[in-house]
Amino acid sequence: MDEEYSRATLRAIIAQKNAEAIKVEAGAEAFKRSTETMGLVLSMLARLTGEKEEDLSSLLKNQPEDFEKKYGKKFAECLDLVQRAMALEKGKFADIRTPDIKGGGTTADLISVVLAAKLLPDGGGGGAKTTNEKSEEGGKKGKIFDEKTREFLKKSGVPVELEDEV
Repeated sequence: MDEEYSRATLRAIIAQKNAEAIKVEAGAEAFKRSTETMGLVLSMLARLTGEKEEDLSSLLKNQPEDFEKKYGKKFAECLDLVQRAMALEKGKFADIRTPDIKGGGTTADLISVVLAAKLLPDGGGGGAKTTNEKSEEGGKKGKIFDEKTREFLKKSGVPVELEDEV
């Protein structure tokens, strides 16, 4: 009985230490990514504005309201570009644009969701083919959307004839 209790206690301690180690690693990775991202953003902003990176960093840290007033829009644009570049590097970036959609609002949002689902690896029946992949028909172009989805998108004003062939 004591031996069983000792083993169970040991397993619990090991599991707890493993969970703590994972949390520490995740925290370190998040810190590394945020530091890397902010460094790239501030570097880009410095080049864009002609200011010194250190001055921008100091202003952001010590006077965030002034920083926001002076550089807010440019900072947001730089941050967006850096985040896109990082996502592209990892193959995790999808840009969904739905111009000229009749109705806008909810319709545009719904179409964006359908398109995003189609881009997922197994979303909507296996995901989208890319131009780098050959189709089963010996390299012929294939359709991303099934007929039901294509009809819905057509009715909503999305020109699927041109955009869903790969």
